[in-house]
Amino acid sequence: MKWIRQRAWPLRGVSPDLPHRDLAPLKRAFAGVQVVGTGESNHGASEYQIFKHRLFRFLVEEMGFTAIAIEASYSSCKAIDDYVVHGTGRVEDALTGQGYTLWDTVEMVALLEWMREYNRSAKPARMVRFFGLDVAYNQRGRENVLAWLKRHAPDRASAAETLLGAMREEEYKWPSRTNPARVKAMLADIQALAGFVRETGRKVPPAADPMEDAVWDMAVIEQWVIANAGGTGRGEWMGRNLNHLLDCYPGMKVLVSAFNSHIAHVPGSVGGLAREKLGKGYYSLAAEFGAGSFRVRTLDPDN
Repeated sequence: MKWIRQRAWPLRGVSPDLPHRDLAPLKRAFAGVQVVGTGESNHGASEYQIFKHRLFRFLVEEMGFTAIAIEASYSSCKAIDDYVVHGTGRVEDALTGQGYTLWDTVEMVALLEWMREYNRSAKPARMVRFFGLDVAYNQRGRENVLAWLKRHAPDRASAAETLLGAMREEEYKWPSRTNPARVKAMLADIQALAGFVRETGRKVPPAADPMEDAVWDMAVIEQWVIANAGGTGRGEWMGRNLNHLLDCYPGMKVLVSAFNSHIAHVPGSVGGLAREKLGKGYYSLAAEFGAGSFRVRTLDPDN
């Protein structure tokens, strides 16, 4: 406890509306940092989401950060990005559509509404973006891949639609009812399709916005199948997806929000892969609590 008292500094609170003064020491800690990984010991505590909103405002307004990436669907979070950047649709629909009930909260709505309001007056280079890193809930990705195939390889579209439809049926059952044997049986065909899309993608014009890149949408679909067939797990795929975004948007400074174990400096995690890529340009900040309660849900057999 003495060691902690000598090195810690207190915060005035977690509210995003508080002044930034008590966060000022973070400027020294984050000097030269491109990605800040913020963790949490559970996904159901209000204070974690509120404080990350506060921290993101600080990083945007004081340190030039322009993106937040969270432990949620790479594909379905595109609708959230559309909302905060362009005002497309309703925030409630975009947030519910990303599929993870743990983010479908009033705290997240407050963050997204702040991002949308900030972007109304921000210069294009300073607009803030919202990204997902996880591999599940790929409906938008499947639609993008099929539309892309119909343009560039129409003879492959029908078979791909059947294959991706079977994948959708199993993904809809995730996480408690997915049939690993059926997923494993489609793995070779999914990998063959992903390889074909990668090869064809080298010969056609790239998407104007990397987030609409059908090649990477197909890669994330492949990631989900590999993970649920018993291969490389979600944590490593999320790390690879973060590094892909950093390659797509050079110099982008990002706040990452995920479970503590995902943002830690350990091999095969988001934090481990970010550390390999950025060295001290990646900084992880875990979060814990000592009292109180948090919300959880029991997942029934029917999801």
